[in-house]
Amino acid sequence: MATRGYRRVINIANLMTLLRMLLVPVVIALIWTPTVFRLWFAASFVIFAGITDLLDGYLARKFRVESIAGKILDPIADKVLVLSVLVVLVQMQRVHVIPVLLLIAREIVVTGIRAVAAGEGLIIAAGKEGKFKTWFQMWAISCLVIHDEYLGASAHEVGLVLLYISLYFSLLSGYEYVMDYVRVRLKHSPHS
Repeated sequence: MATRGYRRVINIANLMTLLRMLLVPVVIALIWTPTVFRLWFAASFVIFAGITDLLDGYLARKFRVESIAGKILDPIADKVLVLSVLVVLVQMQRVHVIPVLLLIAREIVVTGIRAVAAGEGLIIAAGKEGKFKTWFQMWAISCLVIHDEYLGASAHEVGLVLLYISLYFSLLSGYEYVMDYVRVRLKHSPHS
């Protein structure tokens, strides 16, 4: 019985999530000590993290190893990676602080609502806007990390456009999440 519970926590999906978390200091170190090679390596790690984010949930469902730990750690891993790198990019003056503050504020609000909902035993499914947000953020960050011009295009400019697209999806998904919480809360209210 204990082995079965262990398998639900230690599985391929959760290991991928853990790997994303372990990549954060590596990516930060590579960006903080920039060379062309290190920046491309850091950008590749960010894209790899985005791919594992898509895969871990799929694998957890496919192999029926979804766990509470995975549901908690997965969004934390994404937030730690994205927000850590964005803060470093603000310090390097590659991105303005305002969109980063908006992204941080959105994450705090959604995380707070998730915690309240979980405490009330309510489940609020993430929408597709949240997946778009994450995917655009990973590509935006990768381009902003690379920064230079390649094949006639400025990676920095492409990164900024993608970051603002991700900000749109971030705020939209945050709004949807708040509204979903209100709807679910009203539906489960004892007075309704």
